[in-house]
Amino acid sequence: MIWIGALVIGAILGTFGIAWLDEVMNFVAIVFTRLFQLLAVPTIVLAVITTFATFGSKGSGRIFGRTLTYTLLTTFSAAAVGAVLYVLVAPGNLPVETISNGTQPSDISSQTSYIDHIVNITPNNIVKPFLEGNVLSLLLLAFAVGFGNFCWACRNCSSCPSAPPST
Repeated sequence: MIWIGALVIGAILGTFGIAWLDEVMNFVAIVFTRLFQLLAVPTIVLAVITTFATFGSKGSGRIFGRTLTYTLLTTFSAAAVGAVLYVLVAPGNLPVETISNGTQPSDISSQTSYIDHIVNITPNNIVKPFLEGNVLSLLLLAFAVGFGNFCWACRNCSSCPSAPPST
């Protein structure tokens, strides 16, 4: 309930257009967003590594199913919110004054292909994705580390068919 109250108060204060208050709130928003990114990126990487490292253990199938369900539900929810906002805002019907005040779009003809996109998210340095905050590269790296850890643990397990013969 407190979040809804904060949103209402923020919306009311935002309509007054008080310059110093806008600057303070912009500062708070930037700091909060950066702190969230600071915590979110390592948390995502560690969660993916841990998930794939324990992939073959008991109960991991159920956890994987729940994770997949949660991911799909949040993705569809975000897409639905985006679609509703698109219909409500109707960006094609914006006044010319609003559109002309913004920056001009870049050259659309230089679109990236899927192969180029995959090449761009493949990290060539283990530190670079962390420094740039590139979440897709981090997920790919976390998948590789977690899957490699799982394969290494499976290889050393006596019940694994790919384990070396015991002497």
